[in-house]
Amino acid sequence: MMAAAKKMTTNDKIVIPEDLEGENGSIFDIGPETIKKFSGIIRNAKTIIWGGPMGFFEKKGFEKGSYAIARAIASSNAFSIVGGGETTEIITALKLEKKISLLSTGGGAMLDFLAGKKLPALQALKKRNPKH
Repeated sequence: MMAAAKKMTTNDKIVIPEDLEGENGSIFDIGPETIKKFSGIIRNAKTIIWGGPMGFFEKKGFEKGSYAIARAIASSNAFSIVGGGETTEIITALKLEKKISLLSTGGGAMLDFLAGKKLPALQALKKRNPKH
């Protein structure tokens, strides 16, 4: 399926995993080649937005990809935004909170906000104080 995914995109900003980890035909994590590839991209990035784990990190043996990406982001010089409850769980489990620029449990809301969608809570606050 990865070959088919590579054929479907001509945008070089969409990076397809090189290898995957799994069992019984299910995919649970990115593989070591993908970790290297993604880590290289992260190392050269100026801004990073991470909105979800690399796979089924809760299953023992399949946390390597998510943990490696968390460490790569934390060691980068980029402005980093990490959002989502599971992603935040990874960052806190590795004690990397102080190395992330902005950490939020609101993953879906974060992505909606960055996409320009109006968030109900912010709209309610604006109604209460229209000057802001």
